[in-house]
Amino acid sequence: MSDLPAQILLTLSTLGYSAIPAIFDSNETHMTNPHWVPHARFHVVWQVLSYIGVAALALYFIWTPDDGSGRNLWYASFLSIAAYTGFFSASLTTKLYGGANYDENGVVPYRPPFLGRYMAFEVNITLFSGAVAILVMGMLCIFMSHSTHISNTLATAIWSFMAVTTVVLLVLIVVFVGGFMRRGKGMDVGISQVPDEINNFS
Repeated sequence: MSDLPAQILLTLSTLGYSAIPAIFDSNETHMTNPHWVPHARFHVVWQVLSYIGVAALALYFIWTPDDGSGRNLWYASFLSIAAYTGFFSASLTTKLYGGANYDENGVVPYRPPFLGRYMAFEVNITLFSGAVAILVMGMLCIFMSHSTHISNTLATAIWSFMAVTTVVLLVLIVVFVGGFMRRGKGMDVGISQVPDEINNFS
């Protein structure tokens, strides 16, 4: 089996932690947010540039042939795992350091038609959950490409999983676009609506 499916999926996973933050964070929701202290903006720029550098290394591994073992693809996978583990760890521990998954004057949660009656989708978590699903599929492709002991039944199950996941990811695209469109509305929040502790540092 060709490595091309794994290469494509891992490329998408890599762009998820590099290109997406570069696009979404390089504006007044993050890098030039007037309500953020200057050093916080510095850390955003540092993070984005660092992830772009890591992604460049990952893309090198993805598209540079190795000895046929798939080793380079696994290296790229591990870099994605590190990036997404960092994101979800930060998200799950916000109470420990007084953080938040979003700001009211940034990219606010999106309520899509129908489902929006019952829940709001936090854009970052939704996007990166989709990226992790893509990463898992890419890793399964590596395994299938280089395993000589996989049965037809297991292969069918894996491909079925990938098909279902693809449908889910199409739904996530709607969430992604909707969340991005809501950004403008979020930026209408005035400084008086920003927590006092932030205003004091402005």
